[in-house]
Amino acid sequence: DAGWPGAASSSSSSSSSSSSSPLSRRASFEDFEDGGESGLGGVVRGRTPVSAVVPPVRDSMSSLLLYNHVKGDWTKHASASTFNVAVVFGKRLVRDQITVEYASRIRTLARLFKEEPLFRPSLVCFCGGVGPGNHVSDADAGYIFFRHMCEAQNIDLAGVSVFIDSDPASGQEAIALQHVTEEVRKKYLKGWLKRSPAADSAGGGDGDSSSFGDLFPGTGRSRRKKVAVHFSLVSTEYHLCNLNDVHHRSPRQSLLKSIERLKEAGTSDSPPVPGPYGRMMDDSSVSVEWDDEGNTYIRDDQRWDDDDIFVDDEYGDMLEERPYRRTFPSRGDKPKPPPPTISVVVETSWSFQYATYPFLYAKDEAVVFLGKCFLLGEELTPLLANMKGVVDQKEFFQRDNYLMLASIRRSLVSHVERLHSKRTSLKTALREYSSGRRDVTAVLEGALLSLGRCVDVVRPAGLLVSSVSKSEWTRALGQLRHSMEEIRRSCDPDRPLRPTEWGKLVDDEAATLDIGVAAAAAEEARMRVPIQSIVAAAAAAAAAAAAEKDAEGGLRPVETAEDTDGKNEVHENYGGLTMFADE
Repeated sequence: DAGWPGAASSSSSSSSSSSSSPLSRRASFEDFEDGGESGLGGVVRGRTPVSAVVPPVRDSMSSLLLYNHVKGDWTKHASASTFNVAVVFGKRLVRDQITVEYASRIRTLARLFKEEPLFRPSLVCFCGGVGPGNHVSDADAGYIFFRHMCEAQNIDLAGVSVFIDSDPASGQEAIALQHVTEEVRKKYLKGWLKRSPAADSAGGGDGDSSSFGDLFPGTGRSRRKKVAVHFSLVSTEYHLCNLNDVHHRSPRQSLLKSIERLKEAGTSDSPPVPGPYGRMMDDSSVSVEWDDEGNTYIRDDQRWDDDDIFVDDEYGDMLEERPYRRTFPSRGDKPKPPPPTISVVVETSWSFQYATYPFLYAKDEAVVFLGKCFLLGEELTPLLANMKGVVDQKEFFQRDNYLMLASIRRSLVSHVERLHSKRTSLKTALREYSSGRRDVTAVLEGALLSLGRCVDVVRPAGLLVSSVSKSEWTRALGQLRHSMEEIRRSCDPDRPLRPTEWGKLVDDEAATLDIGVAAAAAEEARMRVPIQSIVAAAAAAAAAAAAEKDAEGGLRPVETAEDTDGKNEVHENYGGLTMFADE
């Protein structure tokens, strides 16, 4: 076990990094603001051991907001060569219907269109396949709801392309983002490169040793096409926090790697130089001569037209520049300079547009309780990714994750203790909520038991006292998965969106906030009342009113004339009941 990632010595780097001086933390934070590679929470991506630490951010939401502040959201990535892509992560439908939480994500996107005139993404993506028990994919339902909201709020989507990824595997964030970036690379990058302006690099000023500006000083014929793609990731706050935390704590398992790999679609800044007859030229194969004016030319048997441009092979079809033409100079003519090259550079970035988790503001006590338990289970996602990496021998166990695990377990213990207190209102509400499904109390106690076993197994590595064997790590990972699945399956209070809530731009209106179990049960009971009962109730109310007036001094009929088929018929109104004269 000495070399196993769970050994105590493997976590020494994280403990030593946290004890660095405030001055070093401040300096490294400034480097991060200047575009350094330091990650949030003290992780330097791609470097070991950790040599720089940013101010420790224990709260996931603060870390996410810090990332948006330092790297910038879509407002800071607006230029002629920047194209924005909005990605909405789906949430599993309930009986083929949009849920309250899923609607809050889509409302966040709609509000950006409505309230931010400059927010005009080139592409909007909806992700999510068909979940178990459903017939409609999450992506299709989300797009339909989004279009309905745009119509209700007069939101113009002219010039905005839409990509609906309803692949069954797109329910996983990593695969969904992979499909989105592949769609961007295959169908949109070509057009964006055409619209992006090409910048000249005068005399190789960009520092590329193999560009034409350096090979042939004074020509100034090296050009560059750069396109920047910014992804606005739209989801609920806890979901985006997990994406951000996994990206910085477990870079190898980051779900955002597909966005980073999109940079590889561009070519390097110093592409090879195409030579005559298709061969490649370098310093050793180029012969240069100078004319009386100091201009440089290639000594060769061919020349090129001024408007001929060489383009890298991968994006030659994208830019659609004319291929070079080979012509032979007449005697005494000087050959023309070589055609310029164009190097393609693709830059990517992302930011987080979050929706507030709606169930923490419900009126029903049981829904708030379940929402808190559900969020505690979802906060274990970064730990799950880290433990997967440990089992696969790809990364070390992080002590911060152990501290988070212990804290979440204590919070769950306090929640379960509430169920065994003298207060009966919460237990009664949960009993009504659990009608027809598993008992929430039993589920939470089982999940807490599995989580406690996981804590017991990883404690030696988390406290830096001893190592943990591979079999123990595997067992702890199974216990963690079981606990998270149980909480997610039984504690998610999400419900289908009601018809009266469609088309609303905000999710904090009275009807939307009234998401309690009691309100939902009352509405469901009201919808089930048969029409005969409604008619009988109305007749009884009318009879009671007539009897009351009769007791006061007799009925006083009110004659009203009504034209029916050209004839005037006299109606008599008794206590709200209109009767024909012949009845």
